[in-house]
Order: sequence, then structure tokens, then C-alpha cells
Amino acid sequence: MSTQASNNIKQKQALSVYTVMLIASALALLIACILLYYELKAYGDFPYWNTRDAQPASASIAPVLRTFLA
Repeated sequence: MSTQASNNIKQKQALSVYTVMLIASALALLIACILLYYELKAYGDFPYWNTRDAQPASASIAPVLRTFLA
């Protein structure tokens, strides 16, 4: 059985505004992730979520709260 040649050629669709917005948002997310990585590398140490070293030296909030609550 022979195959008949098809004249039904479909052309590629042009980019829609939604596709361009998707590409732009993906590019913005990629740039934001790269900048966040450099920011953490410049100002933080691994593990970044460990904040035990950032405790205040003294608890000076307690007297202030007593005056407002009384």
C-alpha cells in the first residue's frame, strides 16, 4: 500500500503575549535566584538559617513592656 503525500502542512504558531510573559518571568526568577545566591555568599555563612549568633546581648525589652502593660 502506498502512502499518499499530504498537502496538509501546518505552520508553526507565532509567539503570543503569554509566551513572552512566561519567558520574561522565568528570566526574572533566574536572575533573582542568582542575585540571592551572591547576596548570601557575601553576607552569610552556611547554614544561612542558623540565627543563634544573632541573639541580643541583653534583654532590655522587659522593663519597657511592664510600663506599657501596667
